[in-house]
Amino acid sequence: MAGDQPTGVKRAAIIRGDVTSTGIVLMVCAGALLLLAALKVVQGWIWLALAGVLVVAGLLMFRWGKARYSELIQAVVDAHGSEGPLRSPVAWVSDELWDQKNRFDPALDAPGILRAEVEPGYKAFGHDATGAFKEPVLRPVAPEERELAAEHEVAADLEVPPKGSKEDHIERILSTPGRFIALAPRWPICCGRLTTMVAIQEHLRPAGSMFLDATVRTEDSDPGMQQGIHSYACRACGRRYSTNPAW
Repeated sequence: MAGDQPTGVKRAAIIRGDVTSTGIVLMVCAGALLLLAALKVVQGWIWLALAGVLVVAGLLMFRWGKARYSELIQAVVDAHGSEGPLRSPVAWVSDELWDQKNRFDPALDAPGILRAEVEPGYKAFGHDATGAFKEPVLRPVAPEERELAAEHEVAADLEVPPKGSKEDHIERILSTPGRFIALAPRWPICCGRLTTMVAIQEHLRPAGSMFLDATVRTEDSDPGMQQGIHSYACRACGRRYSTNPAW
């Protein structure tokens, strides 16, 4: 129960691992005493008794610390496990893709959230972290390519990425919050704006999108050469494009 959770100094000690570490130290000390007794460096039942006490105390502290930490982790999971679909905070990443990459992950997020409690400088690995994209490369769509690309209907309530310079576009991509999504995305620029990344496919180009790179992956491609295919949609005109990453 939330009301039974440790607080203050005790909670911080559990999160940092002080309790379990102390338990381990006590058991190591017990082992050292037993070794000294075996070598007859120390003699007498008092040393064996002390070693026994240290073993029991260490084991109890270790197990108690692990159990309490598991309870804290579970409390964090319970608090975040009921999240609904997440909306993308930026117009150049679709809601569906951002939700897929940023949904709460108990194994990754729960320990980080607890660690942030005891390390003020630590930023939990979650929705507020930046670094979704690394080394983006802009790929302007040529007029003839734009004319050949099929148009699709764009929902009226979708935010359209703003126009801007090359530097503006790169800065926007690099400032995208959330987990890592892609390395060196080759990002189409259409209508003077960033297109919206809507999907990352492992192998095949999605139907209805124009491929802007020289090489299109097919079912017969060498699996060792697969780089992934990034799919984008222009929210200004509805045209869709696909590219391979630039790495």
